Parts: sequence; C-alpha cells; structure tokens
Amino acid sequence: MNFEYLFQKISACVSQDKALTIEEWLLYLQEECGEVAACVATEKGLKNKKLKETSQEELVDVIITALAAYIFSGGTESHLNSYALKKVRKWENRLQSR
Repeated sequence: MNFEYLFQKISACVSQDKALTIEEWLLYLQEECGEVAACVATEKGLKNKKLKETSQEELVDVIITALAAYIFSGGTESHLNSYALKKVRKWENRLQSR
C-alpha cells in the first residue's frame, strides 16, 4: 500500500467535503466501528445477520474515516508519521517490559 498516495486521496476528498464538521466525522467513525462490531458478532456466530462486507473490509472503512477526521482537524502526513511511530515505540516498550 502506498500510504502517501492514500493520504493524499483522502485529503482531497476531505477538502472537497466542506459541509461536514468534526462532530459529524466522529459520528461517522462511531458508526463504522459499530459496523465492525456487528460483523465480528456475526462472524463469531453471536448474531445471525447477512453481511455485505467482512470485518476486515469494515475496518478499512474505520481507517479511512479516522484518517479523514484526523485530516479535517488539521493533521498532516508528517505529523501522523512521526507521532504514530512514537506511539508504536511506546507500545513496543510496554510489550518488552512484560
């Protein structure tokens, strides 16, 4: 996956979609997370529902919507790269200390 290309494509869509607010982006994100939960429940046999997408496909929607909210709030690719790496390193350190 070319993350730079994906970030640019999502940025272009966000900049064209000026009608949304951060609250609406977060509500869309919450809705997507609910769709993932419904898929997982169905895939694990806890719910009987016909699925249009798998939980992995719904997780892609979560990632895209989260990136859109991040970009809408002023986030940049450079900041995302550096801050995400910092957070992953923190996670790695926590795992090593177990």
